[in-house]
Amino acid sequence: MSNTYILLFACCVLLVLVLINQRNDNIYDNGYFDANGTTWIHPKALKAYNNAALLGNASAGYAAQAREIVHNAQRCVMERTWTSPDTHQIVFNSGASEGNNLIIRSMGINPHIIMSAIEHKTSLDCAKKLAKLGLIELSLVMPGIDSRIDPIDVAKEIKPNTRLISIMHINNETGAINDLQQIGAVCKKSGVYFHSDVVQSFGKMEIPMTKWNLDAITMSFHKLYGPQGVGCMVVSNAIASDIFNNGMGISGSQWNGLRGGTVNTPGIAASLAAMTETFRDRRQKNERMQKFKDTFVYEMTRAFPTVPFESYTGKPDTYGFVSETTNSIKSLNNVGFVILGPTRWGRVDHQHAAANVLLFGLPLLNPHTQEERICNIKIKKFMADHGVQISIGSACNTSSDEPSHVLKAINAPFIIRSSVCRISMHDRTTLADVRRLVDLFKKAILDQIM
Repeated sequence: MSNTYILLFACCVLLVLVLINQRNDNIYDNGYFDANGTTWIHPKALKAYNNAALLGNASAGYAAQAREIVHNAQRCVMERTWTSPDTHQIVFNSGASEGNNLIIRSMGINPHIIMSAIEHKTSLDCAKKLAKLGLIELSLVMPGIDSRIDPIDVAKEIKPNTRLISIMHINNETGAINDLQQIGAVCKKSGVYFHSDVVQSFGKMEIPMTKWNLDAITMSFHKLYGPQGVGCMVVSNAIASDIFNNGMGISGSQWNGLRGGTVNTPGIAASLAAMTETFRDRRQKNERMQKFKDTFVYEMTRAFPTVPFESYTGKPDTYGFVSETTNSIKSLNNVGFVILGPTRWGRVDHQHAAANVLLFGLPLLNPHTQEERICNIKIKKFMADHGVQISIGSACNTSSDEPSHVLKAINAPFIIRSSVCRISMHDRTTLADVRRLVDLFKKAILDQIM
């Protein structure tokens, strides 16, 4: 009898251990809407990483398999960027931040550089520091109300000493798509290098560098189901020569002297697997996410009055009244739904907006005081408490908080900034996820106004 009790006790202990091990700490499983921030590593990418970790140093004479993986990854990038080994070099690195900095710093002595005011902070901060030190002359092009950059405005900034124009392809906050082909034509006409941060577009679309007259692009593979800490830059031979001759690259024999250090073969193998899976059925994936975004917008407009962003532009931070209303503050009808980024007739302009991204504000329409508002930090916490991850572009704590530089550039007043939220879908997002998200937004707002 005692042996039976011992056996039952052992079985119970084993069951508890199994349940503990099955505990799900995966933030991507329960409603993940921050794919522009990062994506999970694909199982095939993880397997490729582990396998490649056993192949040795790709620079060693015996490591033929490791070198083949690197060459295959380079070929994959070249196919998606319309480049060839004769005209461009593929350099794998730690990510777009490294690539952005390297390209900006390699432009020689006292060049004039043109950038948009809504570039990623890694590019802007690097350029602003160099300009403050007197090492470069910097001009920033402001976006339109839809957060897109007008090629005509870019052309206006060109000077005789302009050496580089750097304009991102898809803005990470608003999802606005810039017309790189038109901007590239401006660069070619003026004989100026053209660089683009394609972090949010590579993996979702091809980047025809030769067609768009692009001299350099930078990317990060954790945005397309690859490992964190691995990226790539594709540079023309001319820019590669500048990087080498100006001594900007990390010294070492790897990557033709452009970036030293042991080649990250496991990371590159995982990135290759991630690219292969991400580009498979890409058109259908994009169309599905676009339909889901339309569904989200439709359901949100049923719950909240739609207000055009133009109603808020040019207004002071204390501005909060869109229209007079007799609705109680406890009603969802007293909270607006404001889409930021490219729109057309109050709806998303799909031609000029990424399929998976939506930035929007939820401002209180008739606050009784200047302090009364919807707080996006509270919304984000409410979502997280229900297992859903979203992003916010600005804090609601106080009106003195520094806003997102993108929201600041498009003149979003505080009542929008304090309530702004961004959702960014991934390839496994479902319609059920989207409908649950809408329901949670309604509950999150009611939680604040009741």
